[in-house]
Amino acid sequence: MRNVLRNALVIALLLAAPMFGGCVATEQDVVSLDLRLRSVDNRLDKLETSLAAVKKTQEGTVEQLRRKQAETGSTTEELQGLLLQTQGQLEEEQHRRQQLARELRQGQRNLASRLAGMEKRLAALDAKLADFARLLTETKETAQATAADLAAYKELQAKKAAEEALAAARRAEEIRRRERQVRRQRQLVPAKKKRKPGAEVVAAPASAAPAPAPTPAGPKTAATAQAQADKAAYDAAYSLFSQRKYKEAYTALQKFVATYPKSPLVPNAIFWSGDCLYNQKEYEMAILEYQKVVADYPKAPKAPAALLKQALAFEKLGDSQTAEIIYQKIVSEYPKSDQAKTARQRLQQ
Repeated sequence: MRNVLRNALVIALLLAAPMFGGCVATEQDVVSLDLRLRSVDNRLDKLETSLAAVKKTQEGTVEQLRRKQAETGSTTEELQGLLLQTQGQLEEEQHRRQQLARELRQGQRNLASRLAGMEKRLAALDAKLADFARLLTETKETAQATAADLAAYKELQAKKAAEEALAAARRAEEIRRRERQVRRQRQLVPAKKKRKPGAEVVAAPASAAPAPAPTPAGPKTAATAQAQADKAAYDAAYSLFSQRKYKEAYTALQKFVATYPKSPLVPNAIFWSGDCLYNQKEYEMAILEYQKVVADYPKAPKAPAALLKQALAFEKLGDSQTAEIIYQKIVSEYPKSDQAKTARQRLQQ
């Protein structure tokens, strides 16, 4: 194509040469013209190359645009589908939220109604509770007063029973003592001797000196002998108790009390008599023996011990209330004794 253009240009120049004033075209002009044509060819080659590159670039760009358009169209369709799906989900979620909101409002109304009812019931319960607390306080006060009266009554009854038992025991002991005294008097009075016929009473010679009267013992010697006899009898009875021969010990101790009623060992003997009965589980009789010590010898060393064993005996009988009263009595009347410590411990249990 370039050659055709070149030839056409050369012919045109040759035809046009006469038109330029009759000038004759020389070989040099032809050469110059040829150089110019070559320059034009070069420029045309460059233009063609540029056009081809631009065309190729345009074709690639168009292809890319087509692919991008196709991809964009596909993406748009996907986005539209996703958008539709999302809109459906949003509508469903909105519907669900509306339903939940309605349910929540209904639940709030129900809850408010229930709370109002509960408040009314609580107010009624508070009123009943106040009445119950007042009634409980009154009942408690009445129970305390009744318990105090009952405790006083039991203590009075126990004291009365103990006093009656003690009086009965004293009467029985007095009867036994009188019987023993009558027996001794009968043994001391000799029977009258019958005189034989013709027997005469021989008088003692006048010159015979009277027999010397026995010298009476001094008061200190008699008291010492009495104390020794008391101690020996008491030790013998207590020895039986130590050997756990409770029946024999009880008999010996009772005999000691009857024989030596003024002995300072009598409170101890009565206490051990009560222990003999206690160890044989004769708790009622043991309580009576202990009461003798408490009533007749309240200042004796065995008095707090007798009260403590009396309380333990009541516990054995299942009467814990009376036992508690006696424990309190020990603490109040014998606060410094060892038995008071035990009584305080029992009261705290």
